Amino acid sequence: MILFMALLGLIVAAGFTKISGYDIWWHLKTGEIIFSTRQIPLNDIFSYTAMGNPWVNHEWLFQVMAWLLYSKIGLSSLTLLQFGIVAAMSIFLYSTFLRTTESKIAAMFGTALTTLSVADRVMMRPFLIGLMLTAYFLFRLHSYVTKDKGSLFELPFLTILWVNVHAGGMIGPSLILAFAAGESLQRLIAIKTKWGAQSPSSPDIIRKLWLVGITSTVAAIINPFGTETYTFSTSHFQMKAILSFTQEWIPVLDPRLDGVFSQILFRILLLLTPLSFVVNRRSARLSHLGIWVIASMMVLKGRRFTADYAIMMTPIIFLNFRTLAGKFRVTAGAENLRRWGSVLIVSVISLIAVRDGIPATIRGGTAGELGLGIVSNFPSGTADFLEREGIHGRMFNEMGLGGYLIFRRWPKELVFIDGRTPVYGDEFYLEYMDIIQNPRNLEALLKKYGIDYMVFNAYQAWSMRHMHRYISTRPDWKLVYATSHGFVYLKDKPEYREKIERLWIPEHPLVEEMKRIGEIKVKKDMKDIGDSDIVPENNRGK
Repeated sequence: MILFMALLGLIVAAGFTKISGYDIWWHLKTGEIIFSTRQIPLNDIFSYTAMGNPWVNHEWLFQVMAWLLYSKIGLSSLTLLQFGIVAAMSIFLYSTFLRTTESKIAAMFGTALTTLSVADRVMMRPFLIGLMLTAYFLFRLHSYVTKDKGSLFELPFLTILWVNVHAGGMIGPSLILAFAAGESLQRLIAIKTKWGAQSPSSPDIIRKLWLVGITSTVAAIINPFGTETYTFSTSHFQMKAILSFTQEWIPVLDPRLDGVFSQILFRILLLLTPLSFVVNRRSARLSHLGIWVIASMMVLKGRRFTADYAIMMTPIIFLNFRTLAGKFRVTAGAENLRRWGSVLIVSVISLIAVRDGIPATIRGGTAGELGLGIVSNFPSGTADFLEREGIHGRMFNEMGLGGYLIFRRWPKELVFIDGRTPVYGDEFYLEYMDIIQNPRNLEALLKKYGIDYMVFNAYQAWSMRHMHRYISTRPDWKLVYATSHGFVYLKDKPEYREKIERLWIPEHPLVEEMKRIGEIKVKKDMKDIGDSDIVPENNRGK
């Protein structure tokens, strides 16, 4: 109970946070559609730019569950669900550390470190359930291999759940098969060469690992899209423009991430992993090396998988370094002091996290804002303005805003783009990023799609100041809304004339600020866009 109380503040700070990401809203709208029609949309229905394109919606079950909670209880239920998922993940992590290290203090520290490492990936989106299930699968696998606890019978059923709430559901069977292959090879090597101090798993354990792994792999096709479960991720990873320009797919060693708190912790773990295997080279398990291979392959795809890496590898790192503990003998008094000192350290970290939040970057900002509901500068005001003024037509919007605008305005209004990047495809996304990087290309895009009005974020406004400055120089576009919720521009055309005369803001706040500080350089390189594009999404609410 004392150790739990020491960790509680960190769990609360990581999980009990307001909603700031926008993707949850298109998930909710889709859940409403599925629940009311009893059908999963197979083609895009939310945008006019990708209308009819194939949509492999593997998250359908999460969407229905989230919509039912939202419609029956309200927005607070989503924060409570998020907190419950993080709390369960922390319990599974603590149990895994306890199984591997046989030390409650190591389990407490390991859980605290992992929670800090994943905090900026805690948001109400389907992959959060995937992180929790990753922690659970590893807890069961470590327990089964080291203690022969349980039968793993539930893992194929959880795989079915996983692949229907998130496209990363194949991670579960991969972990089981990694253990099966590693333990099989370890037994073969141990029998032939007597290598390793770790006793190999029994043939019965190995057979059950293979049986559960293969069964789980087959179970993964029990979803509305069948075998596309196996190919979806592969096809997504071939979309180079999406991977290059979306902030969660930035390479893990990209210099723009140097100041991101979770990425600093990840890089420490990245260095400690091979060192831990060297330290424990005489008794390291080959199945753990297999998990390292899977985790490494994932993070090679982008920073969004650093949380998965922390959950997979931190318990193994602690286990490998445990061999050093036997070399240091301490008195009973010193051991008691160490235990209570460790509890005090984690308790202080927890209290600071609750008071100030878990850091997002070393320069400021937090990975989430504590509390229920949504963050204060959410674009609800922008949607209210559009509805109140009856603004309709062809809309250009930033990608992040698309999800919320779908929730608020569909089917009356269709979006330009939203977070379902595979639906839009690489070519369209490259076209979108082309105008984000170089505002001078905006004119051609506006003509191509016949845009009537434009909607922009507020949180990202300064990093896109040159876009706003360029639009402000165009005589046929007028700024009619500018608050901490967002920016709206109307095209100067007869049907908007009355609204423009009444709402026009002649002095653009961003342009005036640029003039004040003498900022005149147009930054074309993505590296210069600014921190708001690379810090964790939860921090965007700040």
